[in-house]
Amino acid sequence: MPVIRNHASGVLDTIDIILGTVEGGMETPSSFQTSFTNKTLSGFEALIKSKEQLERAAQDSLHHDGKPSAQEFAQKLPPLAFQLAREARELTSRAEGVSVGEQTDAEDFS
Repeated sequence: MPVIRNHASGVLDTIDIILGTVEGGMETPSSFQTSFTNKTLSGFEALIKSKEQLERAAQDSLHHDGKPSAQEFAQKLPPLAFQLAREARELTSRAEGVSVGEQTDAEDFS
């Protein structure tokens, strides 16, 4: 269980970097801010929810230290890990897909 918590901590640190970078893009005034926010918001929120699940799992792992239930608990973690990876990849892809020169809806009518 300590190894699992250590790995979870590393994953959570990486997820925090991704979320912080995307959040910075959402908050930084620019010509593409609206487009960036529109394209990344749902993925951003989904990644936050998955991050919270991993945080809970890391906390729950404390209850399984040295117990027979540890193996059963550990077998539930791979689907969560794959979900986090999928959502992080999707969010990163969406964020990278926003062109710097992309116009916002408001600029389309000017």
